Amino acid sequence: FHCSITCLIPASDHPSMKSQVLFEKLAAAVKDQGQSLVKAANAIFKIEIEDAGSRGLFVLDLKNGKGSAWLQMAGGDTRADAHIKIFDADMWAICQGQFSGKDAFMMNKLRIKGNEDLVYRLFGIIEQVMAFQDPDAPPKYVW
Repeated sequence: FHCSITCLIPASDHPSMKSQVLFEKLAAAVKDQGQSLVKAANAIFKIEIEDAGSRGLFVLDLKNGKGSAWLQMAGGDTRADAHIKIFDADMWAICQGQFSGKDAFMMNKLRIKGNEDLVYRLFGIIEQVMAFQDPDAPPKYVW
């Protein structure tokens, strides 16, 4: 079952996970710009927020069709080309531009399983998505 992340875990239900904002923005980007994201990334990503339990495993399929985004429920086994594990505060620091994904990896704040180059491609997408500030205007992605 694939659905917008907002229907699976509304922000008001889990306000303590800051990465929720990232997940919602990635899901919206896939909905709005899926084909261009698939063309740019051509990969399936798992983002695992280690201190968020079952609500912290997000899958971003930017390889198939127009792309999709969903929470991986316990027991699910989606194969990913790149899987990252990171704590919520560190992911949020990346989203806020305090340090890059590459910096996080060098500081041992990020663990990578799979293709490292794809992870850096994912962080490029994250930077684009999180740089968007105006909630009333449509996002403009540069790929």
